[in-house]
Amino acid sequence: MKKSVLFLAFTVLASTAFAQFNMRLTYGTFDSKQVTFGYDICKWTPFVAFDAFTLAVKLDEGDVTKLNASAFAPTLGVRYYFLNSGDLKGYGSLSAQKVFVSGKYKMEIENEGSQTIKLSDVLDTKNILQGQLAFGAEYFFNDKLSLVAEYGFRYIYSQFKTTADFGDGTYTIQPGATFARLGLGFHF
Repeated sequence: MKKSVLFLAFTVLASTAFAQFNMRLTYGTFDSKQVTFGYDICKWTPFVAFDAFTLAVKLDEGDVTKLNASAFAPTLGVRYYFLNSGDLKGYGSLSAQKVFVSGKYKMEIENEGSQTIKLSDVLDTKNILQGQLAFGAEYFFNDKLSLVAEYGFRYIYSQFKTTADFGDGTYTIQPGATFARLGLGFHF
């Protein structure tokens, strides 16, 4: 019964004359890149997004330590347009993400050589979740192309375990960070 009601509600909403498919490409702080696919239904836009983050660190204090890591985060969210002033639209957005991490840690010790460790071998990173609350504006050049600016708050919950090579333990990290994005929106 629940599935039938949900299917009927989705069909009615999706068949309205105000529905429109959209895609966004944005680049933001902390070297984050995002591609978003959404479906505009009146003032609401449910969306699926894919974020990518990269990090490279090199410490040179006698011994050289290098860390190269990347993260991929599929996202589910919803955007609500609360302002519609001609070519300018203002919105709020709420989304949740699951983060997958990969990378290498390399340590070069003088007179002893180097050791490379894959992060997946020493970290169990199954519990990295992220939530975002954002506000933004979209300026429409025409019906099909827009400029997107967004500012928001990202809350990350991460709990991971390490192996003996990296120091046994279970760690919980809960940082919050603000972010800014600028991009292009395409509406079909």
